[in-house]
Amino acid sequence: MSEFINFLKLGTVDASNIIPFSSKVSLRSEKTINTIVTAITAFYDYHSRLGSALALNDKKLSKSKHKSYKPFLHHISKSDFAKHSILKVKEPKRIPKTLTFEQVNKILDSCANRRDKFLVALLHETGMRIGECLGLRHEDIKSWDSTIHVIYRDDNLNNARAKSQETRVIDVSADLIRRYTDYVVYDFDDIDSDYVFVNIWGENKGQPLSYSAVYTKFSRLAKTLNIPFSPHIFRHTHATELLRSGWDASYVQKRLGHKDIQTTINTYAHLNDQDLKTAFQKFKKDQS
Repeated sequence: MSEFINFLKLGTVDASNIIPFSSKVSLRSEKTINTIVTAITAFYDYHSRLGSALALNDKKLSKSKHKSYKPFLHHISKSDFAKHSILKVKEPKRIPKTLTFEQVNKILDSCANRRDKFLVALLHETGMRIGECLGLRHEDIKSWDSTIHVIYRDDNLNNARAKSQETRVIDVSADLIRRYTDYVVYDFDDIDSDYVFVNIWGENKGQPLSYSAVYTKFSRLAKTLNIPFSPHIFRHTHATELLRSGWDASYVQKRLGHKDIQTTINTYAHLNDQDLKTAFQKFKKDQS
């Protein structure tokens, strides 16, 4: 397997004993290599469980945390021993891609209807996941309070789901509420549906908007504008903007719906040189 990983990197089968003096660019990314190795390990593990002739002793590919010794109260533990790969290429930490203010406005201006404009504005201003948006009902938007309630439901017709089963409340701007009101008044006039995002024309008019419809629409728009983006990039953008504006990570965690604040910190608390320069200038200004 180690020789196979070397092949994935270099593209040759006879270079396992060659130590290059200069660094070579890998033919595949570290994440791609780990995905391939994981798939192969799972394949052999499957045949091992079946007792197939293709079975490979999975001890060679995985390292079990299971030990023969069991503590006194081992039987009441809910956890079971787990396996993890011992052949794993270290992956570099990737900074989430974000959009600039100008790019967001360009995407908004290019949307063909009020529904799509509201969806883009909602994704950017709240950091909601696309599944949370597509599962929204009209009763979840409290216009008088300028809040949106993200509620977990497992019976949505479009299979949209919130990731967490805990309800959270997101404060939004009056401008976003205005976009929602305009959409309902002008495009939702003759549609009878509890869902906020629905097909507003065609034979499926009034049916909840699907994941595939959104991704297809965004992909087409991204090619037209030459701006690579997906629904999730707005979540990255929103979180980054909040942190750069001085928001505490715990507030960002609650707004995004992360269970663990460490997830927020590890994913979004990245700073570039300009962030450090701005923070230092603010520090000096506060001292003077």
